[in-house]
Amino acid sequence: MNVEPTELEFHEYDINILHTLSITEPKLQEFKENNRNDPALRDLTTTVQNGWPQCKSEVLPGARGY
Repeated sequence: MNVEPTELEFHEYDINILHTLSITEPKLQEFKENNRNDPALRDLTTTVQNGWPQCKSEVLPGARGY
């Protein structure tokens, strides 16, 4: 079952880089958008949120390398 994380769920995993890096708001939004559109990161986020399956064959393709 592939459940796509919602915007709120992605927000829960945001690291507040504004406190450690000097980054403009447009660049931050670009970074977030690129992360949302990355299939491997999406699969990994979904897997972490839902828990790792018991069988290796059930791991989402983008998360298999992790």
